[in-house]
Amino acid sequence: MKYISPLLIFISALLLSGCYTHFEPDIPSTPVVCLNSLITAGEKISVEVTRTWRYSEGNPVSDKIDINLSNAEVTLYVNGQFQEILTLTPPTDPYHKVTSYYEAEYIPQCGDKLRIHARDKTYGEAEAEVTVPMPVKIDNVKTSVKSNDSSYYEENNTFTSSFDMVLNVYFTDPASQVNYYIFDLPTYKSIIYEDEDAIMNVSTAESIRITPDYSFEPIFSEHISPVETIISDAYGLYTVFSDRQFSGKQYCLEIPVSGYYRCDYTNHPDLNDKLTLDVNLNHISTEYYSYMLSLWASTEGISGALGGVGLGDVVFEHSNVSSGAGIVATQATATFALPIHDILRE
Repeated sequence: MKYISPLLIFISALLLSGCYTHFEPDIPSTPVVCLNSLITAGEKISVEVTRTWRYSEGNPVSDKIDINLSNAEVTLYVNGQFQEILTLTPPTDPYHKVTSYYEAEYIPQCGDKLRIHARDKTYGEAEAEVTVPMPVKIDNVKTSVKSNDSSYYEENNTFTSSFDMVLNVYFTDPASQVNYYIFDLPTYKSIIYEDEDAIMNVSTAESIRITPDYSFEPIFSEHISPVETIISDAYGLYTVFSDRQFSGKQYCLEIPVSGYYRCDYTNHPDLNDKLTLDVNLNHISTEYYSYMLSLWASTEGISGALGGVGLGDVVFEHSNVSSGAGIVATQATATFALPIHDILRE
């Protein structure tokens, strides 16, 4: 039976026992420009430029409120020098109007100091400045297969495996500064086979689907206080962490993984046995780390729980944008590719 905290019982009783009515407080609020972008070293820059909105306007997705600023001028500066004016790309989904972006041609490099500035005639200006970090390479990944229920089916020439394994991910933290990370494992990956008539003949040569158990690795919960462990069910939801416990040293992440693998040998032997499980270590900017911790605090922490019911100050998500709305963050990704077929065939 899951333990229910006395604090949550008290909050629930308070809410259920009080009288309430719907009203809209007459608080002056002026919409401002909002910038959101996660910039990855070696990849194109995309910036979502929107405006804030009053809650009584509705929901931008379900109510189809258009909060995009499609006439803004968005400028990129690199290392203090003007680089270019970004180009607006239209929404890719007609039902979700918050999916248009401004894109840059410039490919950010590690060490770049980037400044993004947006100006809109109606809502004003906003800007953010960030530095692209250097990647922290993964030294090695060791695998330990705990169970492997594999079979080869001669009638359709396929190999399948349901497995459980543990990944030990080794990396060495740079000692020159405080560093922040996010660990990532893609939960699905495949190699698709297409012949000359691809419209009619498309099939999956290999595929893998996994479920990682992030709750096992203690470093992912370093931000959770002993008191918050009582009421929070956030273990395994966040994979952000700092180097405070191992600065300048090698660290090993221990990640249990369960999954299903399938390989079809029928029509495309040249593509078989090529699939890799990509282990990603993202070296992230301070802004990204602060944003993720504020997101956790507002949704899972005690302060957020109390603020959400009026028993404490509201916890706002961290922003490094001059208008106070949005987050512009950077990361550099190091990837270690595991040949999944070889591991499961051992």
